Amino acid sequence: MNAFNDEGIQCIYPKKHTGRSTTRTDNQKTQLIELTKVSHRALGYPFNSWTLHRLKTAAIEQKIFEEISYMSVKRILDAAGISLQRTKTWKESNDPDFQIKKTHPGTLQYRL
Repeated sequence: MNAFNDEGIQCIYPKKHTGRSTTRTDNQKTQLIELTKVSHRALGYPFNSWTLHRLKTAAIEQKIFEEISYMSVKRILDAAGISLQRTKTWKESNDPDFQIKKTHPGTLQYRL
């Protein structure tokens, strides 16, 4: 109660960080960034795209880091301007009347 009287609401906030301070070398960060450019299939992974969790696991398996959280991976990639978002895909129709049907729906008689 005395701390609150002395400092006010600021007394409830921690004064120092309680976690271990981690340092990542520039070399490690560069290796992680390069890992995002390598095909996951070339490294023997059976998935279709990188995710933060998969990249974290691969970075540890490739001995880039002894230990790293997926949020640390995200921070490193964010700082490098790299996003692991999926690319949008679309399919094209092979119907010869597709463009007409698309632009003028209901005006073309469908073939039986």
